[in-house]
Amino acid sequence: MKKYVFNILAFSTLLFLVSSPLHVFRVARVSPEVPLYFFYISWPLLAIAIVPLALIGFRHAPVKWYFPIFVICLYSPVLSLYNLHDTVGFMGNVMRLVVCLSFIIVGVNYFRFVSSYYIDNTVFIAKASFVSGGLALVMMYVLYFVFNASVYFGLQVTILFIPLAYYLVTRRFSLSLLVLVLIVLAGKRGTILAGLMIYIFYMFFLQERNRRFVGTVKWIFLCFLIVGFIYIFDLMPSFIQNRLDMIIISGQEIGDTAYGSRFSEMEFILSYFKQNPMFLIFGTGLGSVVDKGDGVFVSTVHFSPLAILYRFGVVGVVLVYGFFTVLICRYLSRRKRMSRDTRALSDTWILTLIGELMFSFTAFTILQSIVLWLSVAIILSSLLVQKNLERFQI
Repeated sequence: MKKYVFNILAFSTLLFLVSSPLHVFRVARVSPEVPLYFFYISWPLLAIAIVPLALIGFRHAPVKWYFPIFVICLYSPVLSLYNLHDTVGFMGNVMRLVVCLSFIIVGVNYFRFVSSYYIDNTVFIAKASFVSGGLALVMMYVLYFVFNASVYFGLQVTILFIPLAYYLVTRRFSLSLLVLVLIVLAGKRGTILAGLMIYIFYMFFLQERNRRFVGTVKWIFLCFLIVGFIYIFDLMPSFIQNRLDMIIISGQEIGDTAYGSRFSEMEFILSYFKQNPMFLIFGTGLGSVVDKGDGVFVSTVHFSPLAILYRFGVVGVVLVYGFFTVLICRYLSRRKRMSRDTRALSDTWILTLIGELMFSFTAFTILQSIVLWLSVAIILSSLLVQKNLERFQI
């Protein structure tokens, strides 16, 4: 069983490691913004690999950890029977929910194997993620300058959260700065905010010496000084600079930016709840769509809390964010009892999780990110290993 679990974990890690370079090529995308590999290849493969493993250990996993997502899996498909407008979206959402649930079950039922695997391989994964994300960004710029082709990066950039977290935890601030520069050069507002949140969370909750605070702030300041220099002197490709323009909304109406799109989604959903207040409690289901006006219907809501509210209702919001809150608080309360090496590696994954959660506030990735739910499984396994060690010592 140990070898089988290790193979599944290795396969899951490989799926997200290759996602960024593959996304650069048009063959890996349905459109400039829709990653074919990520949504239509890697997730089905992941489901085939990890769901059977979760089913084997389902009856032995502690209910308290998988209960929130399990409840959503029970009632949300039923709601979809009354509000099903997107069959393909419904099937994809069911698959992603089941995979998220499977990650939790694998993390708690095979915690010794999961913890052992990532204790041995976190350093390699961090370096491989650095190479993968960096290579993808280099290819993106080459495509722009040589072939005048633009590539939209979103969820694929989050792979860089792993090396950013790892280099922070190991106090290699120069390398963490380099990773942060790569994240900024990708031109995605959400990943920039998430990278800064990783720094902030590290400084206030994981940093052991206060004197490091000032030094880290200097690194961040230097990073943005460099990026600002590149931006001011027009040294960035236009499609990257345009995305940074959106951050400051320079010379554009808000309705012409991604902000406007998110506000229009919010307005529609809030008005929809006013007309159908019952949906506010349990949501509209997994196959519902959003009317963006002019006969345009989409199944995506970018703001994750709002997307969860729309699909799963207030109950879903409480269950999902309650789960993450309990997990993070439990980790912070127990991390100092861990050995120094285990704590350093576990800190890498809690910071990665924080970055993923922050990014999910700008895009609906909270149920679509392999890295996020893999981080959940690793943190759960670390907590359970520590709990067992404390029992043995007593």
